[in-house]
Amino acid sequence: MLKAPIFNVSKIEVVGNNIVTKENIINISGIKLGENIFKYGNKNISKIKENMYVDDVKINKVFPNTVKISIKEREIKYQINLINSFVYIDKNGYILENSTLKKDVPIIIGFTILENDLLNKKRLETKDLETLSKINKIMESAKTINIDNLITEINIEKEYILNLEAKAKKIYIGDASNLINKMLYVQKILEKEEGKTGTIFVNGDISAGFKPYFREV
Repeated sequence: MLKAPIFNVSKIEVVGNNIVTKENIINISGIKLGENIFKYGNKNISKIKENMYVDDVKINKVFPNTVKISIKEREIKYQINLINSFVYIDKNGYILENSTLKKDVPIIIGFTILENDLLNKKRLETKDLETLSKINKIMESAKTINIDNLITEINIEKEYILNLEAKAKKIYIGDASNLINKMLYVQKILEKEEGKTGTIFVNGDISAGFKPYFREV
């Protein structure tokens, strides 16, 4: 079987990829046309996973001569602005790419990771991962009132501050507690103050009597 020509690879299929090209996946996989299908397995999966956009890989042999590579990609969820470029990360803090192209995803300001580490490491460090988990919760709560796609910047230096450029407003969230109630107040204020430039404050303890408010600029 290891020598029979019928088991030589004549077709390589790649499915599930949107960012990484088929040609790139085949090239880094080490799988080659004309070689025996039984040569390929876990070592080829490891090679493909060296691409940071690749989250998971499955390689299936479709006998007698086809190899099917199934890809699950990581999605660009946020970006970090460096001096001359942007570093893309996914929701789990994996560092995907450094590029001069600004993506249509929120910029996060205030991570503790150093620029050199951003350019050389594969993932954010523990403290930033904990913060990112809270950012994900804020984004999920923002989705309930349909403003997640309007958030252009998230500042985490002192508290969580969301910037909505299209609405000409900033939202002071405070910490990541009581997010459902905070977003309901944000929704009401956005509707009431439509067309105005200013800041929404929901960063107090609502259960203790704090009243969210809007300050026009």
